[in-house]
Amino acid sequence: KSERRPKKKVDGGKSDSSGSFNTSENEDRKKDDIHSSSDEKDDGEAQLKQIALDMKALHEDKSKLQMILDKKIEEAGIISGRVDDLESQLNKEKEDCERMTSKIKKLIKAYGRYVKAQDDLKRVSRPF
Repeated sequence: KSERRPKKKVDGGKSDSSGSFNTSENEDRKKDDIHSSSDEKDDGEAQLKQIALDMKALHEDKSKLQMILDKKIEEAGIISGRVDDLESQLNKEKEDCERMTSKIKKLIKAYGRYVKAQDDLKRVSRPF
């Protein structure tokens, strides 16, 4: 019993073959990381291109809307001018109406005095 068996080296339960497996696994991970970062880069570039296209479309929409707004502002100015003209005309018509009303009232008073004068004249001209 004096012979001793050589002790097995304890590598945390890993053998030489598992160590080489870990190395190839690390290389695979590196490749996956490279592919992942490449995919992420491609995704990022695609997103940037899409954002650029979206921004261009939005800018075009903004330009179209600005042109429409400018036309509407011009139309509003024309309509506002027309409203001003109509208000001026309405004020003139109101003044004319007030003048005519005043003249009609004067005419009615004058007619009333005329009728009274005729009645007075008839009374005076009647024989007693």
